[in-house]
Amino acid sequence: MRATSRYYHKLPAALGLLPLVLVCVCASCTRGAYTYTPPVPPADLSPLSIVVAHGPDATWEATVAYLSGKSYDLGIVARDSRVIHASFTPAQPDALIDCGSVQSWVQEYWTRCEYDFKASTSHVKYETMDNKKLTRSERTAQLTGKATVLLTPLEDGRTRITASASYQLTRDFLRRQQKDSEWLTTLLS
Repeated sequence: MRATSRYYHKLPAALGLLPLVLVCVCASCTRGAYTYTPPVPPADLSPLSIVVAHGPDATWEATVAYLSGKSYDLGIVARDSRVIHASFTPAQPDALIDCGSVQSWVQEYWTRCEYDFKASTSHVKYETMDNKKLTRSERTAQLTGKATVLLTPLEDGRTRITASASYQLTRDFLRRQQKDSEWLTTLLS
């Protein structure tokens, strides 16, 4: 019985520390971190080239048919010079390009949200801490690409196909940041 009374005797002192503990916890209620990891650069950025065992005319027909069937918009198709310029917009940019990755976490009181996604993901919602304020972001990304295909006749009825591509990733951000009791919205592109 004595042990029990000792604990009850110390209980009011512990309750006196409770406001101090709550102030310390609430002072760090909302916190977080944001990390961007850049992509590993590819070893070789030169155009891709293959040699096929078909003449330039048959290779030309097959190449144009292939590109037309794959949702490429054929811009310049110059049969005499054997050059094809095409553009494309894939539905999922991260399937074609690597722009690195984003990791973010935000903790409010006892709830923690973690985000980990490819930087070229087409649509993502995530949260960050900016200047000790919670920011909710919704980002969309669209990739457009341009490809050039060059056909070069070789000896013995073969043809070299050389392809190069360039990409442009466009991102739009809708950011909401809490200020006092309101949410301020910003659109960035």
